[in-house]
This record gives sequence, structure tokens and C-alpha cells, in this order.
Amino acid sequence: MKIPKLLRRIGCGALLVVWFLAMLTPCAVVVLATQGEIKITYSDLPEDDLRIWTVSSPDSRGIAVSNSRRMTPVQPISTATYHDTMCQIIDIRFILWQGSADSSHQCYCYGKSEDQWDIVVDGTKACQLAGESP
Repeated sequence: MKIPKLLRRIGCGALLVVWFLAMLTPCAVVVLATQGEIKITYSDLPEDDLRIWTVSSPDSRGIAVSNSRRMTPVQPISTATYHDTMCQIIDIRFILWQGSADSSHQCYCYGKSEDQWDIVVDGTKACQLAGESP
């Protein structure tokens, strides 16, 4: 049975992406070892980024990964001083080969005045405003 040409091209493309990622892995390891972190920023919201960093304390060693999600509040946040509001959910996970650490889940809601974001609500209330159920 002959494999259709389109299916072969999709397979070759997928294999090429996997190969490219495999070739980038040593570069990422060198950057992580020399700079201590890799950070990809999504927007101007504080800490709205993907961050991978090394954990090097006397009690623990490993890698930590932090990722944030930007959410529109499900209910309006009543503030007269801010012209824009946005909520953010940050998840932090640890991959440790020495020691232990618990994952973290944090929520913040920000208000924007001029060109600066200020925390309006944080904690459980911010998680609810971001659309997470309690």
C-alpha cells in the first residue's frame, strides 16, 4: 500500500520539528547553566511570562518552571482610578533532584493607570475573578 504524498509531507515536517528541537536542547542547557534562567515575556503585565530557572540552594537543587496565564475578569472590578483591568494566574512547578518543594498557584488582578499596572486584588478573590472555581 502506498502512503499518500500529503501524509508523507506531514510526517517529514513533524520529524523536522522534532529534530530542530533536539538540536536546540544543548543551546538551552548552556543558556540555563550560564545565565541561570530562560525568560519569555508575553506582555507588559508584571511577571506575565514563561520562566525556567535553576534552583541552587544548600537544601535543594534542580529546575523550576513558572508559567502565567492572562485572564479577563469574569466580573467587573469596581475601580474608578484604572482604565483597564486584567487578572493573572501563575503556576510554579519544581523538578528537583535534591530536596523537595511544593508547587505554587497564585492569582492577581491588576488595574492599569497611565502605563503602570498595580495590584488591585490578590489571593482567593483574584482566582475567583479570573474564573476559577473555589
